[in-house]
Amino acid sequence: MSKEQQTQLLNECGNGINLPEGYFFDDISSQSDMDVIIDTWKYGDKSEMKIIEAYIKNMPFSMIRESATEKPVSFEHSDNRGCLAHLFTLEQHRNKGLGSAVEKTICFKLIKNKIIPFKFIEISNSEVLESTLRSKYWTLWENSNGPVCHDWVRAEDKIIA
Repeated sequence: MSKEQQTQLLNECGNGINLPEGYFFDDISSQSDMDVIIDTWKYGDKSEMKIIEAYIKNMPFSMIRESATEKPVSFEHSDNRGCLAHLFTLEQHRNKGLGSAVEKTICFKLIKNKIIPFKFIEISNSEVLESTLRSKYWTLWENSNGPVCHDWVRAEDKIIA
């Protein structure tokens, strides 16, 4: 997110972010909230619970609940570098702008804390990648070879050198 994009987001979201009727912003209030976050994370598991709890307690975090059930339906956290992580909206609540609202809120908090927001998107996550490319708040990191791609490896077994 460039400096200009940060300023634009601060100006446009400074008076709050509107949500559709039937939803509200909230904080984590129970272990079941934390379980929803961990259980929906493609790359997370219960062994990372303490790390995620630390990020949520100490770094900007955003969550939206459904008013009728008071259950979390959209959320995202950030790490100590300002990297957005695990934007997730439950399937039945998608395409209502909730993910965008969560992301704007967390970016607003990061910028207010003098942290530059950034994120990684899986190439296979074409829907999110395309919406991010259309967004006025994000800039694609490119070099002379095109978009910069990172390879992430998760070691399941002992690596033999």
